[in-house]
Amino acid sequence: MLINKDLLIDSVKNWLREDVGNFDLTSQIVVDPGVHKIFNLISREPAIISGLEVARLIFEQVDPEIVFKPFCNDKDQVQNGAKIAEVSGKASAILTAERVVLNVLQRMCGIATMTADFVKAISHTKASLVDTRKTTPGLRLLEKYAFYCGGGRNHRFGLDSG
Repeated sequence: MLINKDLLIDSVKNWLREDVGNFDLTSQIVVDPGVHKIFNLISREPAIISGLEVARLIFEQVDPEIVFKPFCNDKDQVQNGAKIAEVSGKASAILTAERVVLNVLQRMCGIATMTADFVKAISHTKASLVDTRKTTPGLRLLEKYAFYCGGGRNHRFGLDSG
């Protein structure tokens, strides 16, 4: 399953507009604009990964010079303490993007992980786990993608599909 990049960019811009507004006051006051840092994204519990390209896109929308280096792929299972990705660039830009990135990754990995648990629970049967179009408004593509990463099958994306 692929996520439509144009729709995703529109969503990311809206999320950043909602979270940041006109500028990130905290980062501007606390962090010297010339400081470059490396940050690591580390799993705090075992999980199925979902949303790495979404995270990359969020960082790129804040600052195209941020370098996002993943150490795993979507659909991978990681253990507690696993380094998921490294992010380097202007510290202020990374901090501006980090809350939106973490919220999206936590949501998507959570859905993927729970889906994998349910897929495993029914693995001894002939049943398949199939999702619904009844999703959180504005997050349908991400939630359905996360479900897919967890091993589930996607069903309807909208009223116009069957």
